[in-house]
Amino acid sequence: MALVKQDNQISNNVYAWGRGWFGQLGTGRFENQYVPVKIEFSGSKSLSFTMITCGEKHTLLLDGDGNIWFAGQLLAVGLDAADSEKRSEFAMLSSLSKQVPTEPMLYIASGQNHNLTLSGTNKIYAFGKNDYCKCGTRIEEEAVFFKEVTMSDVNISLVSCGKRHSVACDLKGLAYSWGNLTLGRLGIHPMNFEQREKEALCIDAPKEITTFKTIFAGIDLL
Repeated sequence: MALVKQDNQISNNVYAWGRGWFGQLGTGRFENQYVPVKIEFSGSKSLSFTMITCGEKHTLLLDGDGNIWFAGQLLAVGLDAADSEKRSEFAMLSSLSKQVPTEPMLYIASGQNHNLTLSGTNKIYAFGKNDYCKCGTRIEEEAVFFKEVTMSDVNISLVSCGKRHSVACDLKGLAYSWGNLTLGRLGIHPMNFEQREKEALCIDAPKEITTFKTIFAGIDLL
């Protein structure tokens, strides 16, 4: 998918192409789209978008008012639904559930089937499947919907999602990660994991990537 800018201004022109079996293209159909097609948003002529993120079976849009829009498989955003339940047209998540925070969102990121969003009040919310604790909560929770990821006294500026893990970066450039700890994907040395984390193959809360702390030590970061 892509956002098209006109005269250096964000427009409401969203184009989609690719696999559409789960409705993730937002075209109103469950079929592949081989060339880019403009997505129509009925009754929303003044609507503008600032970000697009794509998962395996879903797509998120962030509009200029900080609202998140969704199309695709409902399980990928953590909504309580059957495996087969999906929607092929974009809708604001707040129209699908009252659990969506009312504060505007500034940034969104999507992995295979989980998502992170950064709010205007510097909160990280996770929603989607929580395998390997990639939503930042205990492994017993198979899925979450807009659950706050606990970050104590840290001003986060960026979030990102992998297939099985998540990363956040603060205003000083320091990074934090959580989720599946195998294959070195968290950037944390094995000696810094607790035994329970090693047994579960995951960590359920953000942990500082100490290498970055070493890199930035002694540098005056304004």
